[in-house]
Amino acid sequence: MKRRRSRRTQAPKTPPASSTKRAFFSFLSTNAGFLTVLVILAIAPGKLCAIELMGDQSVLTTKGYFRMGLGASEDGKTQAKFIAPGAQSKYRLGNEPDTNIEIEFDYRWYVEKAETYTDASKFTEFVFMLDTYAEHGNESDLEMDNVAKAYIYFANLIGDGIDVWAGRRRYYRKDIHLNDHFWLNPGQGSHAGVGIEGMRLGPGILRVALFRFEDEDVPGLGPFEEDTGLLNSEILDLRVTDIVSNKNGSLSLWGQLARREDNNDLGFDTENGYSVGFWHTQGQLFNSESQNRFAVTFRKGAAVVQGTFNGRPVRENFDSGYDLDDSYAWEVNNDLLIEPGGPISMQWGVVIRQEKRGVTPEGGSGDTVMWYSTGVRPIFFLTDHVNIAWENGIDYVDNEPLDVSGYLFKSTVALQIAPSSEYFSRPVFRIFTTGAWWSDDFVGLVGNSPGTAPYGNDDHGWTVGAQVDTWWE
Repeated sequence: MKRRRSRRTQAPKTPPASSTKRAFFSFLSTNAGFLTVLVILAIAPGKLCAIELMGDQSVLTTKGYFRMGLGASEDGKTQAKFIAPGAQSKYRLGNEPDTNIEIEFDYRWYVEKAETYTDASKFTEFVFMLDTYAEHGNESDLEMDNVAKAYIYFANLIGDGIDVWAGRRRYYRKDIHLNDHFWLNPGQGSHAGVGIEGMRLGPGILRVALFRFEDEDVPGLGPFEEDTGLLNSEILDLRVTDIVSNKNGSLSLWGQLARREDNNDLGFDTENGYSVGFWHTQGQLFNSESQNRFAVTFRKGAAVVQGTFNGRPVRENFDSGYDLDDSYAWEVNNDLLIEPGGPISMQWGVVIRQEKRGVTPEGGSGDTVMWYSTGVRPIFFLTDHVNIAWENGIDYVDNEPLDVSGYLFKSTVALQIAPSSEYFSRPVFRIFTTGAWWSDDFVGLVGNSPGTAPYGNDDHGWTVGAQVDTWWE
């Protein structure tokens, strides 16, 4: 076991206030035109973004998501992102130097339409979505050519409340909005899937889905490490949801069976895995729209996934990656939204996660990554349409494969314009300033991407910028 290198105790340096202030006003003056466009996009009523064309037996609607902005770091360099090495997510307010666009079209044809548009109607629906994503510094890669969804949904055709679907789908994702942490996201990145849902099972509702994944350009193992090829895998996702547990509370149970197929040409054997977990949602807290969700998950072997937006099994590499025979991951998280209907709303999130990879790389001190995270974002409503958001988040990571450990603290203040005085009111336009500080162990691992982000030799950094963020359905 290698000893960890010694760490300095020098306090992080804070950028001079005068320097930050000058950069902020310079940013506003040089980007006035683009900021005007963002404001116009933000203040446009959300329902104008949705298109609905209705006929006697059919309806075509659009849904989507749009996030775009501009920002800068010190000396006008690319807006840096601040994420701790080994953390799965980062606190997002003022920390998203990227563009993300999703456009979805839903065409529904009614086989038998109820008197009102309710779930009792029998219909088929085709869902098609394109999306694109690019970090700042790589905007030339922004092309709307990824088919994120393409599936057909059959509602109530084989029984009341029972639905069948097939195709490519994002499947009942679960996340903490505060840090964009999708802790359950089995369908994203899949080649295709098939499922049935809505069947009563005891006190809950049963949902069953099977997904097929194709992982391309995977490096081989051992003597095949110079070769690359395809690895196929399947995941069976089982859920019993909406179990009434108490007044305004519900419990959901979840499990998975995973299988990574072999590829003899690359040296891979077949690997299996499984997942189990649950989450409890408590609504109507404090006699308001506030709610809390608590979740626990465990993954083993081929059920350990590559990331929060990638449901493929992690790639094995016995020198520096994973050994699926010995790998597992567990997580406990909590997501609290306080929406009392007054001058303040707030979201608070907590994540505790351990991932054991089964391989200690050269230069590492072990095979385990331990991640502790908590953050809070209060929003102070000055008027019905103007508010101030203040997000603070801290991550502590003990990353044995990299032989580093330490903290990253990020704080953002944003002036926002939104249609109403609610936490999730969208569209929203914001002007923000962000500061971040991190441990000496993380120097060189934080603040040096994307593009020309300049903080690779520092233990602190700051950015300023503006962003518009919205979704519609």
